[in-house]
Amino acid sequence: MPDWIIQISTIVTAFATLIYMIFTGWLIWETRKAREMQERPRIDIYIQRAQDWGSKIELFIENNGFTGAHDIKLECEQDFQCFSSNKKAKHNNIKNWGPFAKGIPFLPPRGIRNYTLTIINDNFEEKMKTELVITAKCKDSHNKKYQFQFPIRFNEFENTLLPIEDPRFKIAKSLENLTKDVHRITTG
Repeated sequence: MPDWIIQISTIVTAFATLIYMIFTGWLIWETRKAREMQERPRIDIYIQRAQDWGSKIELFIENNGFTGAHDIKLECEQDFQCFSSNKKAKHNNIKNWGPFAKGIPFLPPRGIRNYTLTIINDNFEEKMKTELVITAKCKDSHNKKYQFQFPIRFNEFENTLLPIEDPRFKIAKSLENLTKDVHRITTG
């Protein structure tokens, strides 16, 4: 076999080996990145109407990551009064309220916490203009820190029908009236 064929064969083999090494390095880097993504918590925060009463707005805090979220701290720079009927109460301000004041020590993977944030009918026009930015800080099991920000806008509920009172109270009133009517019928 001529020498030039051996030289070309050696160059092609060296080039193929180099490409294989680059591809292997890229694959190792991608695998490491995917593993890091699986080992981190993923906090999501959003609001939603309560199922039992459409005027009640609940705040949901979820860990959609594949590992637990430790030492969750929530912050909100805006001064938001959760319940307008009790403006003087210290816990009424979002900064002094539940998970914002005390934090959440641990939220497991796929774990959810929900809290009643406000009644949308109280100061409806003012709440429609409100935009909160909630910052969530947490750690993973290796004490690596993460930070997430979420805009919360109440105006998504602006053109929707909201019941004026809790449906449970309406049911209780109806049962009370029914009891009175049955009593009147039985007693004459």
